[in-house]
Amino acid sequence: MDFGFSEEQRDVQNLSRQILGEKVSPQSLALYDEYAEPRFERGLWQSLVQSGLPAVATDSVYGGMGLGFLELALFLEEIGRTIAPVPALSHCVGGLLPLQRFGTAQQKERWLPPAVTGELLLTAALAESLGGNPCTPHAVTASAGGDGLILQGRKMAVPFAEQADRILLAAAYGDDVAVVVLDPATSGVSLQACQATSFEPQAHLTLDNVAIPAADVLSHRGGRELMHWLGQRMSAALCVHQLGAAEAAMRMAAS
Repeated sequence: MDFGFSEEQRDVQNLSRQILGEKVSPQSLALYDEYAEPRFERGLWQSLVQSGLPAVATDSVYGGMGLGFLELALFLEEIGRTIAPVPALSHCVGGLLPLQRFGTAQQKERWLPPAVTGELLLTAALAESLGGNPCTPHAVTASAGGDGLILQGRKMAVPFAEQADRILLAAAYGDDVAVVVLDPATSGVSLQACQATSFEPQAHLTLDNVAIPAADVLSHRGGRELMHWLGQRMSAALCVHQLGAAEAAMRMAAS
Protein backbone atom coordinates (compact mmCIF):
# COMPACT_ATOMS: atom_id res chain seq x y z
CA MET A 1 0.00 0.00 0.00
CA ASP A 2 1.33 3.42 -0.96
CA PHE A 3 1.23 5.91 1.92
CA GLY A 4 3.00 8.66 -0.03
CA PHE A 5 1.43 11.86 -1.30
CA SER A 6 -0.58 11.80 -4.51
CA GLU A 7 0.65 13.65 -7.58
CA GLU A 8 -1.92 16.37 -6.90
CA GLN A 9 -0.69 16.77 -3.32
CA ARG A 10 2.94 16.93 -4.43
CA ASP A 11 1.95 19.62 -6.93
CA VAL A 12 0.44 21.72 -4.12
CA GLN A 13 3.55 21.21 -1.98
CA ASN A 14 5.96 22.02 -4.81
CA LEU A 15 4.07 25.12 -5.96
CA SER A 16 3.93 26.42 -2.37
CA ARG A 17 7.64 25.78 -1.91
CA GLN A 18 8.50 27.45 -5.22
CA ILE A 19 6.56 30.68 -4.62
CA LEU A 20 7.58 31.07 -1.00
CA GLY A 21 11.20 30.12 -1.71
CA GLU A 22 11.44 32.82 -4.36
CA LYS A 23 9.69 35.58 -2.43
CA VAL A 24 10.63 35.07 1.25
CA SER A 25 14.16 35.50 2.58
CA PRO A 26 15.87 36.49 5.84
CA GLN A 27 16.35 39.93 4.34
CA SER A 28 12.68 40.40 3.48
CA LEU A 29 11.59 39.12 6.90
CA ALA A 30 14.00 41.48 8.70
CA LEU A 31 11.87 44.42 7.54
CA TYR A 32 9.21 43.41 10.09
CA ASP A 33 11.47 42.73 13.09
CA GLU A 34 10.72 44.56 16.33
CA TYR A 35 7.37 45.74 14.91
CA ALA A 36 9.05 48.08 12.41
CA GLU A 37 6.16 47.44 9.99
CA PRO A 38 2.92 45.43 10.21
CA ARG A 39 3.99 41.89 9.36
CA PHE A 40 1.82 41.50 6.27
CA GLU A 41 3.44 41.40 2.85
CA ARG A 42 0.51 42.16 0.58
CA GLY A 43 2.45 41.51 -2.63
CA LEU A 44 3.33 38.01 -1.49
CA TRP A 45 -0.25 37.37 -0.37
CA GLN A 46 -1.56 38.46 -3.76
CA SER A 47 0.89 36.12 -5.50
CA LEU A 48 -0.34 33.24 -3.36
CA VAL A 49 -3.97 34.16 -4.01
CA GLN A 50 -3.36 34.25 -7.76
CA SER A 51 -1.80 30.79 -7.55
CA GLY A 52 -4.99 29.48 -5.91
CA LEU A 53 -3.15 28.01 -2.90
CA PRO A 54 -5.07 29.75 -0.07
CA ALA A 55 -8.28 28.36 -1.59
CA VAL A 56 -6.93 24.86 -2.07
CA ALA A 57 -9.65 23.42 0.22
CA THR A 58 -12.47 25.65 -1.09
CA ASP A 59 -15.06 24.16 -3.42
CA SER A 60 -14.44 24.78 -7.11
CA VAL A 61 -17.94 26.27 -7.51
CA TYR A 62 -16.66 29.25 -5.49
CA GLY A 63 -13.36 29.46 -7.37
CA GLY A 64 -11.23 27.19 -5.20
CA MET A 65 -9.25 24.05 -6.06
CA GLY A 66 -11.84 21.78 -4.45
CA LEU A 67 -9.30 19.66 -2.55
CA GLY A 68 -9.19 18.93 1.20
CA PHE A 69 -7.61 19.70 4.54
CA LEU A 70 -4.52 17.58 3.86
CA GLU A 71 -3.68 19.66 0.80
CA LEU A 72 -4.27 22.84 2.82
CA ALA A 73 -1.97 21.44 5.52
CA LEU A 74 0.82 20.97 2.95
CA PHE A 75 0.47 24.63 1.98
CA LEU A 76 0.48 25.76 5.64
CA GLU A 77 3.57 23.66 6.36
CA GLU A 78 5.44 25.60 3.68
CA ILE A 79 4.13 28.88 5.16
CA GLY A 80 5.64 27.77 8.48
CA ARG A 81 8.88 26.64 6.85
CA THR A 82 9.50 30.17 5.56
CA ILE A 83 7.66 32.05 8.37
CA ALA A 84 5.93 33.92 5.55
CA PRO A 85 4.34 37.23 6.65
CA VAL A 86 0.84 36.44 5.38
CA PRO A 87 -2.52 35.67 7.07
CA ALA A 88 -2.75 32.09 5.83
CA LEU A 89 -3.86 30.48 9.11
CA SER A 90 -6.43 33.12 9.99
CA HIS A 91 -7.86 33.50 6.48
CA CYS A 92 -7.82 29.90 5.27
CA VAL A 93 -8.62 28.04 8.51
CA GLY A 94 -10.34 30.71 10.61
CA GLY A 95 -12.43 32.07 7.73
CA LEU A 96 -12.77 29.98 4.58
CA LEU A 97 -13.23 26.57 6.21
CA PRO A 98 -16.07 27.41 8.64
CA LEU A 99 -17.89 29.59 6.11
CA GLN A 100 -17.84 26.75 3.59
CA ARG A 101 -18.91 24.15 6.17
CA PHE A 102 -21.56 26.10 8.11
CA GLY A 103 -22.62 29.05 5.95
CA THR A 104 -25.97 29.24 4.19
CA ALA A 105 -26.05 29.16 0.40
CA GLN A 106 -26.46 32.94 0.39
CA GLN A 107 -23.56 33.48 2.80
CA LYS A 108 -21.27 31.23 0.80
CA GLU A 109 -22.14 33.01 -2.44
CA ARG A 110 -21.63 36.38 -0.80
CA TRP A 111 -18.32 35.79 0.97
CA LEU A 112 -16.43 32.85 -0.52
CA PRO A 113 -15.78 34.07 -4.10
CA PRO A 114 -14.30 37.44 -3.01
CA ALA A 115 -12.30 35.68 -0.26
CA VAL A 116 -10.89 33.30 -2.88
CA THR A 117 -9.86 36.15 -5.22
CA GLY A 118 -8.30 38.23 -2.44
CA GLU A 119 -10.91 40.99 -2.44
CA LEU A 120 -12.02 39.97 1.06
CA LEU A 121 -9.67 39.14 3.93
CA LEU A 122 -11.01 36.91 6.70
CA THR A 123 -9.91 36.15 10.24
CA ALA A 124 -11.31 34.62 13.43
CA ALA A 125 -11.42 35.97 16.99
CA LEU A 126 -10.83 32.89 19.16
CA ALA A 127 -9.06 34.23 22.26
CA GLU A 128 -10.58 35.86 25.33
CA SER A 129 -9.11 37.16 28.58
CA LEU A 130 -8.13 34.45 31.08
CA GLY A 131 -7.86 31.94 28.24
CA GLY A 132 -10.69 29.46 28.17
CA ASN A 133 -12.27 27.26 25.54
CA PRO A 134 -13.33 28.94 22.26
CA CYS A 135 -16.39 26.65 22.32
CA THR A 136 -17.69 28.31 25.50
CA PRO A 137 -17.13 32.07 25.15
CA HIS A 138 -17.74 34.20 28.25
CA ALA A 139 -16.24 37.61 27.46
CA VAL A 140 -18.66 38.39 24.59
CA THR A 141 -22.41 38.06 25.01
CA ALA A 142 -25.22 38.21 22.45
CA SER A 143 -28.82 39.27 22.89
CA ALA A 144 -31.72 39.37 20.44
CA GLY A 145 -32.01 42.54 18.40
CA GLY A 146 -34.67 42.62 15.69
CA ASP A 147 -34.03 39.62 13.44
CA GLY A 148 -30.32 39.69 14.31
CA LEU A 149 -28.15 39.98 17.40
CA ILE A 150 -26.58 42.65 19.62
CA LEU A 151 -23.02 41.95 20.79
CA GLN A 152 -21.24 43.25 23.86
CA GLY A 153 -17.78 42.38 25.16
CA ARG A 154 -14.17 41.85 24.15
CA LYS A 155 -11.96 39.42 22.24
CA MET A 156 -8.19 39.40 22.67
CA ALA A 157 -5.27 39.27 20.23
CA VAL A 158 -7.26 38.82 17.02
CA PRO A 159 -4.78 38.08 14.20
CA PHE A 160 -4.84 40.57 11.32
CA ALA A 161 -7.92 42.26 12.81
CA GLU A 162 -6.95 45.70 11.53
CA GLN A 163 -6.39 44.36 8.02
CA ALA A 164 -9.40 42.01 7.84
CA ASP A 165 -12.71 42.74 6.14
CA ARG A 166 -14.68 40.18 8.18
CA ILE A 167 -14.06 38.58 11.60
CA LEU A 168 -15.67 35.32 12.67
CA LEU A 169 -16.43 35.18 16.40
CA ALA A 170 -18.55 33.34 18.94
CA ALA A 171 -20.66 34.85 21.74
CA ALA A 172 -22.55 33.46 24.70
CA TYR A 173 -26.27 33.57 23.85
CA GLY A 174 -28.28 32.61 26.90
CA ASP A 175 -27.25 29.04 27.66
CA ASP A 176 -26.11 28.51 24.05
CA VAL A 177 -23.48 29.93 21.69
CA ALA A 178 -24.03 32.11 18.62
CA VAL A 179 -21.46 32.58 15.86
CA VAL A 180 -21.36 35.67 13.66
CA VAL A 181 -19.30 37.15 10.84
CA LEU A 182 -18.50 40.69 11.95
CA ASP A 183 -17.77 43.67 9.73
CA PRO A 184 -15.12 45.57 11.76
CA ALA A 185 -16.35 48.85 10.25
CA THR A 186 -19.68 48.43 12.08
CA SER A 187 -20.64 51.11 14.60
CA GLY A 188 -19.57 50.15 18.12
CA VAL A 189 -16.52 48.13 17.06
CA SER A 190 -13.11 49.32 18.18
CA LEU A 191 -9.66 47.80 17.69
CA GLN A 192 -6.58 48.32 19.83
CA ALA A 193 -3.31 47.10 18.31
CA CYS A 194 -1.23 44.77 20.48
CA GLN A 195 2.18 43.19 20.10
CA ALA A 196 2.94 39.47 19.76
CA THR A 197 6.36 37.85 20.02
CA SER A 198 5.88 36.51 16.47
CA PHE A 199 5.47 40.12 15.24
CA GLU A 200 2.16 39.04 13.69
CA PRO A 201 -0.24 42.01 13.58
CA GLN A 202 -2.91 41.49 16.24
CA ALA A 203 -5.51 43.67 17.94
CA HIS A 204 -7.89 43.51 20.88
CA LEU A 205 -11.50 43.77 19.69
CA THR A 206 -14.10 45.65 21.76
CA LEU A 207 -17.82 45.41 20.99
CA ASP A 208 -20.17 48.06 22.41
CA ASN A 209 -23.79 47.21 21.56
CA VAL A 210 -22.84 46.12 18.05
CA ALA A 211 -25.80 45.23 15.85
CA ILE A 212 -25.35 42.11 13.71
CA PRO A 213 -27.97 41.64 10.96
CA ALA A 214 -29.47 38.19 10.50
CA ALA A 215 -27.63 37.80 7.18
CA ASP A 216 -24.32 37.95 9.08
CA VAL A 217 -25.24 35.36 11.72
CA LEU A 218 -23.58 32.04 10.94
CA SER A 219 -25.32 30.22 13.78
CA HIS A 220 -28.01 31.56 16.13
CA ARG A 221 -27.91 28.33 18.13
CA GLY A 222 -25.62 25.34 18.34
CA GLY A 223 -22.43 27.37 17.96
CA ARG A 224 -20.48 25.07 20.27
CA GLU A 225 -20.40 22.39 17.59
CA LEU A 226 -19.17 24.91 15.02
CA MET A 227 -16.44 26.24 17.32
CA HIS A 228 -15.37 22.72 18.33
CA TRP A 229 -15.07 21.82 14.63
CA LEU A 230 -13.06 24.97 13.97
CA GLY A 231 -10.87 24.53 17.06
CA GLN A 232 -9.81 21.04 15.99
CA ARG A 233 -8.77 22.26 12.56
CA MET A 234 -7.04 25.36 13.88
CA SER A 235 -5.02 23.20 16.31
CA ALA A 236 -4.00 20.85 13.51
CA ALA A 237 -3.11 23.81 11.26
CA LEU A 238 -0.93 25.36 13.96
CA CYS A 239 0.84 22.02 14.37
CA VAL A 240 1.70 21.68 10.67
CA HIS A 241 2.76 25.33 10.56
CA GLN A 242 5.16 24.75 13.45
CA LEU A 243 6.32 21.46 11.91
CA GLY A 244 7.51 23.45 8.90
CA ALA A 245 9.16 26.06 11.11
CA ALA A 246 10.90 23.43 13.27
CA GLU A 247 12.22 21.49 10.28
CA ALA A 248 13.60 24.67 8.71
CA ALA A 249 15.27 25.64 12.00
CA MET A 250 16.81 22.16 12.32
CA ARG A 251 18.23 22.32 8.80
CA MET A 252 19.64 25.82 9.41
CA ALA A 253 21.32 24.62 12.62
CA ALA A 254 22.72 21.54 10.92
CA SER A 255 24.17 23.55 8.04
